[in-house]
Amino acid sequence: MINIRCGNCEKLFSIEKQILDDEISPRAVCPYCNTHLKIGVDKTKTCNGLCSSNMAVEARAVDKVYKLGKAEYHALKDINLNIEKGEFISIMGPSGCGKSTLLNLIGCLDTATAGRLRIGGNDVSAMNENELARLRSHTIGFIFQTFNLIPRTSALKNVELAMIFAGVPRETRRKRARMLLEKVGLGDRMWHAPNELSGGERQRISIARALSNNPSMILADEPTGNLDSKRGTEIMEIIRGLKEREGKTVIMVTHDKDIARYADRIYHMKDGAISEVESVLGRGDS
Repeated sequence: MINIRCGNCEKLFSIEKQILDDEISPRAVCPYCNTHLKIGVDKTKTCNGLCSSNMAVEARAVDKVYKLGKAEYHALKDINLNIEKGEFISIMGPSGCGKSTLLNLIGCLDTATAGRLRIGGNDVSAMNENELARLRSHTIGFIFQTFNLIPRTSALKNVELAMIFAGVPRETRRKRARMLLEKVGLGDRMWHAPNELSGGERQRISIARALSNNPSMILADEPTGNLDSKRGTEIMEIIRGLKEREGKTVIMVTHDKDIARYADRIYHMKDGAISEVESVLGRGDS
């Protein structure tokens, strides 16, 4: 037998050593939190499930504390999680539980007070502002509840914006923006301004913009929060397709239980901590 320490819940469990010897890329499932772990190559020591380069996000004992005068507000407490490349993860919980704060840390929009956070193998705690900006620009695409579009600029130019900041040549970015808008079903609406379009169409522009620099990871903060159920379903089919057809890692914050179940796994949060990790039947074990 060999001991494995789960990278998510930090608990120890044992598996047969023969599994490690027989498998080219051995894996294990934590019996406590159902996290799928890819086991490292060092079979002589206790493995923590972090030896793989297949991780999109790794968090260990992450805290976030905000100081309000002399008072301190603990927004995140001892967050531990593993998200593999190509996974679709939902983060759920009541308002104020810390889910958007966690998404901001993963998106390099804020920094942790304590603990270790790696994005695509990069230790973001050791990065300066310029390095974080480069990581955001090339690795992460953002989808927001309120769309965050420039209202009097065409859909095409909204999608081009992130590529301008990334230094993409004009002809290249115009061609890619057209392709992305056609991909999300707005090929005939690309010259319309956002205030001339429906909420569902605006969110499609937001998705196209998130894909503009071909990121490996998409972060979505309540992407259906301002949409009716029909438009919300359409948007979620597009987002799910980013994982299934393009292999993107998708991390989504939502209040909606039905929307959360588009994911492979659901992290439930309460009072700044992860309270439960749920695998979605037929997805999380695939």
